[in-house]
Amino acid sequence: MNQDESRYLTRTDPTVIRVSESALRLMAGQVPKATLAELRRRVEDQQAAGFPWEAVVDQINSLPVETKDLLSAGLRAQRDWIVRGGRETPGRPLRYHAKKGAAYVVSRLLLALLYILGTVALLLLAKQKWPGFDIYAVLTWLQKTLPGLFPPR
Repeated sequence: MNQDESRYLTRTDPTVIRVSESALRLMAGQVPKATLAELRRRVEDQQAAGFPWEAVVDQINSLPVETKDLLSAGLRAQRDWIVRGGRETPGRPLRYHAKKGAAYVVSRLLLALLYILGTVALLLLAKQKWPGFDIYAVLTWLQKTLPGLFPPR
């Protein structure tokens, strides 16, 4: 089949036209999430029998859509597809990673604070229970071992 025949086929074959229209609607984001969820269930239920493409295409194409909006959204999606370099889905934005990193740091700081407060409370309870218990033994040892970092008072 030469190139002219394939061009002719896409213009006249009703199956190609139906599938192309449904693909354009999907690419343009003109299919509601509820419909996508219903189609997903249908495809998963009939997975063993094969892809029910005719029912899926017909349901997508039966949805009302504004032609002008469909074409502009489809062309925008096509442009983004080409700029992106294909089917790859874009990664999460920098703002997401910044929020996730900040949440991680805050959670670690809170855990460290709780750990420090728990340790201090445990040492104070030990000092209260056993008055001879030296809670400053570690500090004394550090002052003798590393006098540059922990100078004696």
